[in-house]
Amino acid sequence: KATMQRQDVLANNLANASTPGFRAEMQAFRAVPVRGDGATTRVFSAEASSGYVDRPGQVQRTGRPMDAMAKDNAWFAVQGLDGTEAYTRAGSMEVTPEGNVVNSSGLQMLSDGGAPLTAPAGAELSIGSDGIVTAKSSGQPPTAIGKLKLVKPTAEDPLVRSGDGLFR
Repeated sequence: KATMQRQDVLANNLANASTPGFRAEMQAFRAVPVRGDGATTRVFSAEASSGYVDRPGQVQRTGRPMDAMAKDNAWFAVQGLDGTEAYTRAGSMEVTPEGNVVNSSGLQMLSDGGAPLTAPAGAELSIGSDGIVTAKSSGQPPTAIGKLKLVKPTAEDPLVRSGDGLFR
């Protein structure tokens, strides 16, 4: 069972090796003693996630005004499918017909205030190097609609990978 779980993790890491912002999961086996009468010398192996690879990937310039890259150890805040705040390195964004700013997985991007970013209908958006999202509607001057929320984990408050592939 542990070997199959390990193979699943390796397959997922290989499948996502070229995905922008993907963090490979690190796995390790550990010995766990069997409890009970007559089992004091027995152990079984269990797989444990020992974290994720925290090396930044290569910069990929796309030329799209709605693509952003989080610098250093910063992570973009998104609203997970369960409604909680989660973090990702994926910075390719789109605007839905309803005006919601979402990432390539369809998750709502959050502003630095924690609210979902929304844009006026038909507006053309761009992201500044400071993370400020600007909307330009025809015949109107550009207006800032919000600033992307970025978080930086610390040793005291590290990020942990969730079952949905996002970090919390």
